[in-house]
Amino acid sequence: DKALESGGVEISLSALKSPVAGESRIYARSASDDKSPITAVLTALDALNAAEIPLSVNIKFFLEGEEEDSEDLGHDEKLEEISSFMTKIGLDIDYRIVVQHFCLETWALGNRAIVPRQPKTDKVREYRNIWDVLENDPAELPVLPKAQFTRAQFAELYLRAILNDRNRNITYTKRNTKALLNLKYYQQVKTRMQDTNHIASFRGFLAAFN
Repeated sequence: DKALESGGVEISLSALKSPVAGESRIYARSASDDKSPITAVLTALDALNAAEIPLSVNIKFFLEGEEEDSEDLGHDEKLEEISSFMTKIGLDIDYRIVVQHFCLETWALGNRAIVPRQPKTDKVREYRNIWDVLENDPAELPVLPKAQFTRAQFAELYLRAILNDRNRNITYTKRNTKALLNLKYYQQVKTRMQDTNHIASFRGFLAAFN
């Protein structure tokens, strides 16, 4: 009836003789993160199949995995590792693998048009001195030195600083991505990907729609 850390009692699902009460929940790592949504989608598809209701459109699912995996392997090495595993287990589905080590903001930082050549703020100058996303692959962004920030947090700070350097009225957060949602922005990122070997995971993402 509650988490083990709060005094809950462990229940062996295999030992249950009757359905669990409706108000009960399964408390486990990622039980309501990745696993439950995936199970809900698969259950809905099973229900459609059982009712012989055909799909009117093609459906593609993007599922995140290994979000807490280490970042020791490069893009190609990680792609090979996952591909080998999928082959080993013999999963008979049409799938694409997108290896993105840490966050969406690395793709957004691939837009060279938003990076000020003559920054107005010290913060943008500092960030560009650490890792100049005009020249260097945003996907290789390091951790922010001398600060308690992960690479993902640094990427978000970097992107927000660049956008605000150009226009202080622009707001960007993970919950409010409106500043990125326009065709010109997408085209700039795509051009960066095509002209360089940068943001390789974005190439994999686009390939999933082909």
